[in-house]
Amino acid sequence: MKQVAVGLAFMALAAFVWFQARGFPELPEGHPGPALFPNLVAAGLFLAGAALAVTSLMAARSGGPEGGAQVTPEEGSAPDDDGPDSAGRGVLRIVLVLAAVGAYPLISPATGFVASVGIVGVVVALLLRARPVPAVTTAVAGTLVIYLLFTRLLGVPL
Repeated sequence: MKQVAVGLAFMALAAFVWFQARGFPELPEGHPGPALFPNLVAAGLFLAGAALAVTSLMAARSGGPEGGAQVTPEEGSAPDDDGPDSAGRGVLRIVLVLAAVGAYPLISPATGFVASVGIVGVVVALLLRARPVPAVTTAVAGTLVIYLLFTRLLGVPL
């Protein structure tokens, strides 16, 4: 039931973000205003929270493990953190992810948006134990989508 509570917390956070963004000013002629991005984030948070809560409830009702189906490690995947020091490694990964994200404003003036977001994306994915090829592919594709969305579609310089 812990994952249901986390899902509900995500949904509550989404509602809070949406409520706060309602007060942002609107732009003339139907152009998207400053509330667009927070509302998109709120929608994503809400959908993710709802999906987590629903799948956790369905798994609990079917007698499966909390949070969904049993995940078995793939061959060649990273070993499980079941040792006595696993909590310390998890905290270290969290600190390193926050440091990587915090490094973005420091490296972006020198490298530009595309390179810095791509680098931070790869570093964060690898810290979260993603395999290298999907980490690079996802970081590159995500960076290009964000860049094209903001520069071409919304006309916002990055």
